[in-house]
Amino acid sequence: MAAKTTKKASAKETFTLQWSGNDVSFDQIRSRILEKSGKTSKDIKNLDIYVKPEEGMAYYVINGTETGDVGLF
Repeated sequence: MAAKTTKKASAKETFTLQWSGNDVSFDQIRSRILEKSGKTSKDIKNLDIYVKPEEGMAYYVINGTETGDVGLF
C-alpha cells in the first residue's frame, strides 16, 4: 500500500497593532527595519522584534548581533 501524502493549505495571517488611534502592521514594521538596516530578506536568518507602543518604537535584533530601532507610527 502506497503512503498517502497530504498538502496543508497555508493560512494567511496578519498582525496589526492599534494604539492611541494609530494602526501599524507587522509588514510595515518589518519594512522599516529592512530599510533602516540596509538588509534584504535574504540577509536575515533571525529577526527579533520588541514592540513598545508606549514609546512609539520597535526595537530589533538581526541575526543575533545587529540591533536598532524604528518608529511605529
